Amino acid sequence: MDFPLKTKEELLTFDKQLENDDFKRDMIDLLANTGGRDISALTINILSRVMVDEVATNFSFKGKYRKAPFSSLRLTECIMAAVMRTFPEATEIFIESKIGAWLVNAQFRQANREQKLKK
Repeated sequence: MDFPLKTKEELLTFDKQLENDDFKRDMIDLLANTGGRDISALTINILSRVMVDEVATNFSFKGKYRKAPFSSLRLTECIMAAVMRTFPEATEIFIESKIGAWLVNAQFRQANREQKLKK
């Protein structure tokens, strides 16, 4: 799979592949090696590496606002495992809050990027 994923369909196909335990384990290893100075930075770096903002705008963490629930994806488990492997003191609630905030802000990042391209 080539990152970043550019469509919701690519993300859902990728998530289906995570049913395979070996693939999932390899993906956790890959994500854990993404790098970040703290829990927040690592979580954001992983999300930015995995998908573009156009894909992220289709999701909210719990599926509110008529968006798909990111929390139900296997990818969420992989992100949590990767962050907790790197930062054992990380809590699920803290990581969830960072994922949720990143998803909410995707539309603003996308709008800013489009605005810059127009200039």
